[in-house]
Order: sequence, then structure tokens, then C-alpha cells
Amino acid sequence: MTKVRLLGLVALLACIPWLGGMVVLGAIVAPTVFHSIPPPGGADAMTLVFRRYDRIAVVASMIVLLCEVGLATITRTARDVARSFTCIVMSALAIYEGTMLSPKIEALHMAGALRGVGDLGLELERTHHQAELLAKAELAFGLLYVVLLVWTLTSLGTTVATTPAPTSAEGVERTDPDVHPDSGGGKLRRRQA
Repeated sequence: MTKVRLLGLVALLACIPWLGGMVVLGAIVAPTVFHSIPPPGGADAMTLVFRRYDRIAVVASMIVLLCEVGLATITRTARDVARSFTCIVMSALAIYEGTMLSPKIEALHMAGALRGVGDLGLELERTHHQAELLAKAELAFGLLYVVLLVWTLTSLGTTVATTPAPTSAEGVERTDPDVHPDSGGGKLRRRQA
């Protein structure tokens, strides 16, 4: 396995709990909990869930960033620059949300804030709205990153596959008798002069 494929695979695997967790928490868990458990219990429960998820997202973002640094030392096309930029933005969003916004939301909940009620509640509402917007942007950049990374990985195979194999007229002979000489397959060996 090449370094590019290995780094790409590790980055993709790190994206699964990070981006998948965002979708599951945002689309399924949070709405269910907020509609099923009256305030402040639902908010308290989701604060705990999001704080645990933030740890996963920050660690995953660091893994993806490290993989992307490794990829940047190997590949340097325009697509690679776009992929690296996308990775930096989505990771910065995850780190900001996990280290700044979520602790602020948690502190407001601990202070007794209810969304939209009083000064603390208004601050909680603004911070929560900001967290939602940034999470949507993070997810969009994350999906774009995955597309660019998969495109990078799949283009590796096509680059190798389009390289023509030398023929016996170019000074090599086929050593695999089960492969038709015109198929381009089989092992090659340099002819001795």
C-alpha cells in the first residue's frame, strides 16, 4: 500500500465518527431528546453528549490534519491544495466549536440559562445559533473534503492504469505464459543482450 493510500485511508476512517457523529447527533439525537425531555433536563443531557462528541471530533480533526500534512508532502496538484484548504477549515471549525462554543454553552446551562429567557437565556440562544451554523459549515466542508479525498485516492489507480506496459519489441519479454501477450498483463523481464 502506498503512503498516499495509507494516509488517505486513515483520514477517511477518522472522518467516519466525526462527520457521522455530527449527522446522527444533529438530525436524530438532539431533536429527539429536546422534544422528549422538558427543559432543562433535555438541554443538560445534550450538553453532556455534545461535550463527549467534541472530544471525538477534536481528536479526529487532529488525525485528519496530520494525514493531510503527510499527503501535502507527497502530492501537490490543484485538487490537493483545495483538499488541504478544506481540511484546515473543517478542522478549525471542529476545534473552535469543541474548545470555545461547547464549553460556553455548558457554562450557561450550569448557570441556569434557559434558551430565550432572560439575559443568560438570550446569550445561550445566540451561542447555540452560532454553534448550529458553524456545525452546518463544518459538515459541508467535511463532505467536500471526503469527496476530494476519495477523488484523490481513486485517481491514483487511473494514473497507474493508463501507463502503457512495455512490449517485447521494447527489450522485455513476458515471463507469464498464461497471460496473452497483447493483454498488457503478466510479469515482465528485461532481455539479456
